[in-house]
Amino acid sequence: MRWNHFFELVDKVGPVSNSIAIKCNPLSNGWMKPNSGGCSKGNLGPSGGGGIVRHEKGEMIIAYAMPLGIVTNNTAETLALKAGIEWCIDQNVKKLEIENDSLMLIQWLTNTTSIP
Repeated sequence: MRWNHFFELVDKVGPVSNSIAIKCNPLSNGWMKPNSGGCSKGNLGPSGGGGIVRHEKGEMIIAYAMPLGIVTNNTAETLALKAGIEWCIDQNVKKLEIENDSLMLIQWLTNTTSIP
């Protein structure tokens, strides 16, 4: 899809009725925060994921995106976060604050629900 086609589609949707500002709060010295997301067309289908990593002052230092093959939405969410964490490990980062919009993934990470 070309960008001009994308913007034509967006124009057809109409104006946004409401919006909220999203703010990244500064972290403590030496901390980094990977924010990620994954999606699947169908819940076993073509999937992709990506994210950003911010440093302690809240500024983005890297953005990434990748195709993930045919997986579920939860697998896509997990693989997208994994990629951000692996990048941080490769950069020798020892302090991470994980933030994610997938309740299921957060529950898995905090052991408040079992992984299927």
